[in-house]
Amino acid sequence: MEKYKMKRQNIVNHYFKYHAELEYDNENTYLSLTNAMGNTIKELLKDIKERFNYYKDRNPKIVKVIELLPNNKSRDITNKILNETNRD
Repeated sequence: MEKYKMKRQNIVNHYFKYHAELEYDNENTYLSLTNAMGNTIKELLKDIKERFNYYKDRNPKIVKVIELLPNNKSRDITNKILNETNRD
């Protein structure tokens, strides 16, 4: 019998090309999550900046960023986005 490895799919409930998970400190819990999204890297970076400004007093951080590809596949681009956000 062959063994198959199941790969966890990154599924999101929108049709944007890029999706970022962001965490921030919350008053009632240690960490909470929000997200940013966009159809282009520029849109995604703008949305991340807006979320960071909104949660600026709560130590926001990027946790994971994915590029959604056809056939329910995705590519992790977290390091690329972290490099882009550190340039500002």
